[in-house]
Amino acid sequence: MPLLRPFVLQAARRAAGRGLATSAVRSHRPMAVMPQVSEEDSMLPRAPMAASGSALMAGSPLFLTDLDAPMYWTEIQFVLSGPINGLFERMFETEAGPLFLNGVFLVTLLRMGVYYGFMQPAYLWHFQERYGQTWTVGHHLYGSDLPNPLKKK
Repeated sequence: MPLLRPFVLQAARRAAGRGLATSAVRSHRPMAVMPQVSEEDSMLPRAPMAASGSALMAGSPLFLTDLDAPMYWTEIQFVLSGPINGLFERMFETEAGPLFLNGVFLVTLLRMGVYYGFMQPAYLWHFQERYGQTWTVGHHLYGSDLPNPLKKK
């Protein structure tokens, strides 16, 4: 492909070298570096290769991660979404859901009924009994022709 021609030379150069990921794993020194052993030494019992004083360990880089991540307050919605979702699944998405919502609606209706049927008329009755005809504020409204005694002259 003519668009990829400039990259062919770079790819050929890169293939000549070996990267870390393609290197062979060695747990002992190469043969060329190892000291030559005579036949007398080969008759003696030898320890395994790991006895050279070093240890070969393999592990995941995930061992170095911080498992105790700090709390970021911008992520609070993700922390709270689990319990809220559980509440909705338990209360609203089951057979108790309509019962719960009907109960909330009934309590709201009862509160409105108690307020507008009992509390507010009691407030109005108390206000009328307490202030009755002596209430002078606003008497000039609603079509009254009497002068307002509170009006500054």
